Amino acid sequence: MMSLKSKLFYLAPWALFGVLASGQALNPLPSQALGTLKRPVTTAEMTEPMGPPLNLLEGRELLAPQAVAVDTSATPAILYVADTGNNRVLAFRDPGSQQFLQQAAAVIGQRNMASSYPNIPGGASPSYNSGLNGPASVAVDSQGNLFVLDYRNNRILRYPKPLEQTGVITADLVIGQPNLASRGPNQTVSGTVLAPRANTLRFATGFPGVEYAALAFDRDGNLWVTDSGNHRVLRYPAHEVSGSENVTTPRTINADYVLGQPRLDTAENANPGVGIPVAQRAANLLNKSRMRYPSAMAIDQETNAVYVADDLGRVLYWSGPVSSELGRAATRILGLYQPAPGEAPKEVNDFGLSYLLSGTPTSAVFVFGPKGMTVIDGRLHVADTRYNRIVSYQRPEQWPLESSTQPSPRMAGVFGQPDLFTGKNNRGALEPNAEGLDGPTSLAFNPLTGDVFVTDTSNHRVLVLPYDSCSRALLAARAVVGQIGFEFRTQNFIEGREFAGTTFLPTPTLSVPLGPHAALDYSSSPPRLYIADAANHRVLGWADARRMELGAKADIVIGQVDFYRSLVNSPNNDPARPSDTGLHTPVAVAVDKEGHLYVADIGNARVLRFPRPFDQEERVKRADLVIGQPDFVSKSSDATDRTLAAPVSLAFTGNDSLVVCDISHSRVLLFARGDGFTNGMSASRVIGQLDYTSTERAQSTDQKDRFVLPVQISVDADDNLYVADYGVSAATSRLLIFYRVSSIGEGNGVDASQVLSLQNARIAGVTASTRKGQFWIVDGGTRAGGGPGRAIRVSDRDMFFFTGTVTTDTIIETYAPRAVVLDDRDSAMVIDGANRATFHYPRLNVVNWANGFPRVAPAMIATLRVPFVDLGGSGNEVTNAPLPFEMDDLEVTVNGARAPFIKVTNEDARIIIPKSAPGSGSAEFMVKKVSTGETLAHSNVDMTSVSPAVITETPTAPLASAIAENENGTRNSDANPAGINTTITVRLTGHGYVEGLPDDGTTNGMDIPTAGSLRVFLFNANNLPTEATEVVSSTLDPERPGVWILKIKVPQVPATGTYWLGVAYKNVTSYLTPLNAAGQIRPLVFISRSN
Repeated sequence: MMSLKSKLFYLAPWALFGVLASGQALNPLPSQALGTLKRPVTTAEMTEPMGPPLNLLEGRELLAPQAVAVDTSATPAILYVADTGNNRVLAFRDPGSQQFLQQAAAVIGQRNMASSYPNIPGGASPSYNSGLNGPASVAVDSQGNLFVLDYRNNRILRYPKPLEQTGVITADLVIGQPNLASRGPNQTVSGTVLAPRANTLRFATGFPGVEYAALAFDRDGNLWVTDSGNHRVLRYPAHEVSGSENVTTPRTINADYVLGQPRLDTAENANPGVGIPVAQRAANLLNKSRMRYPSAMAIDQETNAVYVADDLGRVLYWSGPVSSELGRAATRILGLYQPAPGEAPKEVNDFGLSYLLSGTPTSAVFVFGPKGMTVIDGRLHVADTRYNRIVSYQRPEQWPLESSTQPSPRMAGVFGQPDLFTGKNNRGALEPNAEGLDGPTSLAFNPLTGDVFVTDTSNHRVLVLPYDSCSRALLAARAVVGQIGFEFRTQNFIEGREFAGTTFLPTPTLSVPLGPHAALDYSSSPPRLYIADAANHRVLGWADARRMELGAKADIVIGQVDFYRSLVNSPNNDPARPSDTGLHTPVAVAVDKEGHLYVADIGNARVLRFPRPFDQEERVKRADLVIGQPDFVSKSSDATDRTLAAPVSLAFTGNDSLVVCDISHSRVLLFARGDGFTNGMSASRVIGQLDYTSTERAQSTDQKDRFVLPVQISVDADDNLYVADYGVSAATSRLLIFYRVSSIGEGNGVDASQVLSLQNARIAGVTASTRKGQFWIVDGGTRAGGGPGRAIRVSDRDMFFFTGTVTTDTIIETYAPRAVVLDDRDSAMVIDGANRATFHYPRLNVVNWANGFPRVAPAMIATLRVPFVDLGGSGNEVTNAPLPFEMDDLEVTVNGARAPFIKVTNEDARIIIPKSAPGSGSAEFMVKKVSTGETLAHSNVDMTSVSPAVITETPTAPLASAIAENENGTRNSDANPAGINTTITVRLTGHGYVEGLPDDGTTNGMDIPTAGSLRVFLFNANNLPTEATEVVSSTLDPERPGVWILKIKVPQVPATGTYWLGVAYKNVTSYLTPLNAAGQIRPLVFISRSN
């Protein structure tokens, strides 16, 4: 190994890249994928996924749903769920007919069920103008048209009878914007938010990240909306919202009535200013004419009475019908609590609705009041969100009169809590159930079935609650939408096929993406695959890493009791209670030589070892070693030689010592294996700091002994340590390399031997090969929030070490790449910010076997090669039908169809392209080992309809005798030429697809049509052609699949001698043009004028 300790190649940021190497390049498009239900097949699908979602999306799962509505005009009824976190609305037929995990019938606001893209009207693809971005409410008119409050786009969209539409469901009416391509609050002009008007909307709340507003229809078909950012409620007349479309023929929809404001052009806040003194709060709460961020509403269909909840933690009630007076004061206020004299205040009680006070004790603003309501039999039901309950009231005529001591009526009933004085989420249980709630936000009643649908937002589900009309009570849920059982609450249903990353926040303004991450275990047979699923607090394990299918489910789970839960520190579900079975945001994994799994458990500031997880018989896997903490139940993040703060990456040296990257303390620790690891052991070296108690970050990119934010590490075959330093910006991100980490001498504070930075790139990871002199750099991309990035393979490590020259042979473009993991052949698995793992294998080459031209056609005999890969063939040749589809433990597929084999050697395979292969565009070729299922090579190959080529005694040789017979059946040769006007029979391949072709690998001697499409020429040594020869017959070879037999008549040639044969079939020639081109193939035939 070289010794370049003193030599530093601090590469002035390299553009990508110095030298492009010629070698075993990998296909930048994957042959397989995990974590997704659609394998990316184009660069655009790699770099701009439709989402990306958290966990898999199929139309059964929910992420923070905020609203429900029931369409009873349809039979059976349709339930619409605003799946807010996934930026879509799902439609369910006959809701509740399936107890758990019902499949949606349609998706609105996304192009398909798998997408969750936050659509920007007028934005570039994958946005589209009918797409949604944070849908917060849904309502259905009497005709079955769906109205969606598109919160972040400040508009309301009408989707006419969605389940009767085909293809991508589109809107035909927009309210609040001049057209479908606009989204500004109050129709913003040049970035300036204008005053409200009758035709504008501005959705906003006083609590960052909380987005609520509501829609409702009255009995006359008028549409009402809580225009939250303008602190008002608007009404749109029925004839406007039920009228003609306004997308292709612009038509402005104006509100005709307002509550909460004196006019349609004002936006006064009931609780104005940054903070309100305590003395002013009472007056604000009793103000019946103004609102603060109204977020929920309901209308009594019997009386047209209107209920509106706002952020003051109250419900305003207007008795119906509403008068024509704009800004009319409310009739009553519900939800206010005033303790009786001498009574100790109760936070949760039978009068007051929940809210938050944000600010100081002497100056505060109200935020986050109730978020959902409905009226059943004239009785109001309120989703009291923060108190995790649904409370009900008597009919208004039964309320006691308002008084100064008690302005609000008492609540009459409660669901979700044992009584009206408790507000615990899920009734205080660790997990949800059929009677508990966690942040309910919307209610909808189906009078036909007596069911109430509740968006249980923080449990990521919708409950179906029977309503007992006799007791006027809500009963325990009979069904749940979005989860597989009442006890589950994952963000988007999980079952072991999905994984997701997380972020580390070193400062309030800087976010470092972490995970998912993976490791392969080749100490086991078959090899295992482990993926750290940070967002779901678990590690997934697949028993055979070689046999991956799209969306394959893991075989084991570590950190959870089953595949359906995502508890923090399972089973405790408590971030403060680590254990030997649970995990808290695992961001990286590694496997030692003995097959033991190590997990960087960042939320618990530790590294855990799970001994050979697949060998453990217990369902719940237990760790047997902890590093970074003294035991399995402690958590300390102090900077010492025994403690970790935020371990984010792991690697092993050649002697199986453990290297840990601690991003929080900006250091890398080496734990020497010695006689074995022990719990809470001390590190033997620190890199990136002068001692174990320092946590100083590099102040400039010139510092070679400090890191800023070391995010990922790797060790190569020569024990060189690679550290990816994320930096505070793309310009400060670096790759630092320390030679022979196991041999670093006594003392800390060692300088890096190499430092590399890249232009227009954010170094976010690194992986070094332990078999070859190569390493990968992960460029996470420079777009804030995620975007296109690259995984880059530096193909010659030693050239870089000695000369500073960077050579690359593979660049894989994908969305916000997080990590690269290499298999035992150095093929790559790339894990990205779309929560996918894509598998990339060496490219292959396919040519016409007869002439070596890269023209590949269906039913053609082809030669397939994989550069630098030994195919391990025997060299045995099979020529007669039927041909085998497996040979020497290999299988080749073309667009999924198996290709018949003729011969396999170490260097190449001779196959027949399946007849189903396309005759244009490209086809996907894949080579696999049959016994193990592992992929050896993968490429998309350009296809053509035909590829005529004459078969010679030495295929692809520049000059070789064609395999031809004279009319008397003897071999045509220099000593046995064919005579003029006799026939020669020649063999070709590449006729392409013909109707009636026999099954692949077989033959039947059928005719190959050539009329008007085939010409045959004889060229002399000077490449001068004779007249076109006559084609006597054109058939398949009756014995040899893939072979095409032409019988041609010898024309009047000018002289006896050697000629070369050329074929033009369907405007494709068997030769190159011009005729003297380098690489020309000349199949020879011999003609005599005297025979």
